[in-house]
Amino acid sequence: VTLLDGTKITLNADSKLRYPMRFGEDSREVFLEGEAYFEVTHDASKPFIVHSGDVATIDLGTKFDISAFSGENNIAVSLIEGSVKVSANGNAFPKGDVILEPSQQLIYNIENETSKINLFDEQKATGWKDNILIFDNEPLSKVLVELERAFGVKFELADKSYANKNIKANFKNESVWTVAEVIKKATG
Repeated sequence: VTLLDGTKITLNADSKLRYPMRFGEDSREVFLEGEAYFEVTHDASKPFIVHSGDVATIDLGTKFDISAFSGENNIAVSLIEGSVKVSANGNAFPKGDVILEPSQQLIYNIENETSKINLFDEQKATGWKDNILIFDNEPLSKVLVELERAFGVKFELADKSYANKNIKANFKNESVWTVAEVIKKATG
């Protein structure tokens, strides 16, 4: 989606973005459920604000990814370049709003209302927009959720004992059949 101000937004599968036909005079606000990659056209007089659940991310001139799917415990804000300010409801940020630097990722836990900042792998966080899926020792149950979003299919795990089996795999422009076959071989 390219907005009237020139901001480009790439939505991941199973994601929703709400935005007005025209932005207000003081700010540019959008509402995200799911995941999106933002390339914001900076305008110091009209901050660009992304609301995702209890978290608000304010552009300070940047490229960033937000993952905020309903039903998941975490909201992740991953900064690629520039700067963003992140604020949350409650006591998640005891020292106030957090300003991220490039290569930093803020993980906000919705249940505990806590947050932490880590370094992150850009391709792992934003590869979805280029049809790249990276799983680095993630439980099969989580991998299947991401694959369902990516391919628009439903997986059913016949043997629930495999749900916590860790998967390490990279896929680039692969078909759902190829991915399923690799997972089948990896899990036995």
